[in-house]
Amino acid sequence: MKRIIPALLFCSAVVCGLWLSERSWDGQLFVYIGEPRSPAAVRSLKDYSNLDRKALYRSAPSQIMAEAAVIKREGFVGVKLGHPLLTRDGGRTFGCQVQDRTGVFDRIELTFIGTGVSEGGEPARMVVSAPCHSVKDVNRLDTVWIPMKTLMDLTPKEQEMDFYGDNPVQVKLEAIPDQWPQNWVLWNVRLYREGATDSLTLDAPILKAARPTLLSFDWSNAD
Repeated sequence: MKRIIPALLFCSAVVCGLWLSERSWDGQLFVYIGEPRSPAAVRSLKDYSNLDRKALYRSAPSQIMAEAAVIKREGFVGVKLGHPLLTRDGGRTFGCQVQDRTGVFDRIELTFIGTGVSEGGEPARMVVSAPCHSVKDVNRLDTVWIPMKTLMDLTPKEQEMDFYGDNPVQVKLEAIPDQWPQNWVLWNVRLYREGATDSLTLDAPILKAARPTLLSFDWSNAD
């Protein structure tokens, strides 16, 4: 009996502490994202960011697709995805770079399927590769900007291109028919590190399980 009472008190204190932290911080966890070796005494407020507590319980596909969205802006299509928190070496670490913190991966690859037209029965594919990082909000990856107007101004054919500037991307076009598809559906997401074999791949069935409606967008050069 003497041992049971302290144990009950300890459990009650833990539960109370978790409840208070949840209430006090609106379900957010604050994580250090500055340079790993900087002394604790000189760390500033900007070296910390809030992490959605739900990320601790969601699978990686659910984290990536939870707030997935497509936006259009001045000839570009922007793809927004969540930033997965991954289990590595018995702990949790960010999938991609956050400020001075290197993540597990450094590239993201998005594969889109063009619908409505095909080449010999094979659907058109657009594979977009970009740096994978999250600077302002650790819960979200930085938007991948696809220069759709520039692409659709080209003659439809298989080709590979590099686009530089503030939002660099590599684009590979495969099985392109003699006219551009106007609807594109996100079919595959892959996080990887250049020169390494390890990767995280979300194919169409996994994407559908995480988000019943696949992410898609329509584009014509009238947009």
